[in-house]
Amino acid sequence: MSSRLVLAGNPPLVITTDRERAGGIDQLATHTRRLGLPLIVANDKKTLQQAMAQRRNNQPVLIDTAPVDPYNENALAILMELELVTRSELCVVVPAGYDSEETADVAELFWNEGARMMIASRLDQVRRLGNIITAAACGLVMTEYGVSDNCHAGLEKMTARKLAALLIEKAEDYEKNR
Repeated sequence: MSSRLVLAGNPPLVITTDRERAGGIDQLATHTRRLGLPLIVANDKKTLQQAMAQRRNNQPVLIDTAPVDPYNENALAILMELELVTRSELCVVVPAGYDSEETADVAELFWNEGARMMIASRLDQVRRLGNIITAAACGLVMTEYGVSDNCHAGLEKMTARKLAALLIEKAEDYEKNR
């Protein structure tokens, strides 16, 4: 998403609050450096507010968080505080190929916390997309989908046509390899 914004001449403010994943900040820093964007690391509410104060003229803001366990009330509370402080919209990353019922539970939990969007990841790595459709049926709108590990080609905008084409492609691939 940040690549597309930069290419469109609308460079985002990129903030990370992810101190959990080993190498997560370094990985994101490599990506933002390639795009010529600074990466701001916000470790707490105060530094997050300071980071948000650097936003200029309705500049888009992308905030990367650590993975959130939707069954952990403390983790959800931290996410809700982040949403409140930044007045942001939550977007859930839903990996394709997972169990549909488990995905429905997770999608519903995030929906109840205010998430309305999702990015479907791993679409280039799996045959089964049922859980992605299930998450959409729970109300999460698929705004983007992951098609590559390449940070410059990693996400594409989702449309109904693209989703239909993906479903047909996966079905044909399945039939061919049966």
